[in-house]
Amino acid sequence: MRVNVEIDVSKDSLDFCLLLNQTKSGRKFRCFKNREVDYSAIHDWVLKQAGCQPNEVVITMESTGVYHEAIALYLHSAGFQIIISNPGKAKKYSQSLGLIHKTDKSDSYMLARYGDAQYEHIPLWKPDTDNVRKIKSLIRRLSELEKDRLRESNRLEASKIRGSYG
Repeated sequence: MRVNVEIDVSKDSLDFCLLLNQTKSGRKFRCFKNREVDYSAIHDWVLKQAGCQPNEVVITMESTGVYHEAIALYLHSAGFQIIISNPGKAKKYSQSLGLIHKTDKSDSYMLARYGDAQYEHIPLWKPDTDNVRKIKSLIRRLSELEKDRLRESNRLEASKIRGSYG
């Protein structure tokens, strides 16, 4: 038995759709705060609703910058199968089905269907090692600082130009 779950991830919330089957009665929705203290409640809710072991549950979520990383790591370490989808591919899949997703609830349903359809075709997500995650975090931070420096350099140049004509 395989149960598909999707998480529509945002900075503050995690909208879940547990897809037992394609009927309306086979869908379970729930919203949790996106914070670590709620992760064990999420774990318990998914297992209670799915009625199976973590390794029988496939959880699909879109890559959302950094907001999906903590929940993905937690659920992976708990034994769930994780798919991190490309938002562009998920959107095209949704369009191919004629689904218009404008709410977090409908987004989560669409992504649960996407995970179900793509399960055999895309690899399951495996987290990077701690060292690789740390290096990626440092690289992201360095890139942000370089952009800030360039922005400030441009502002300084603009103020010098304005000052010479003032």
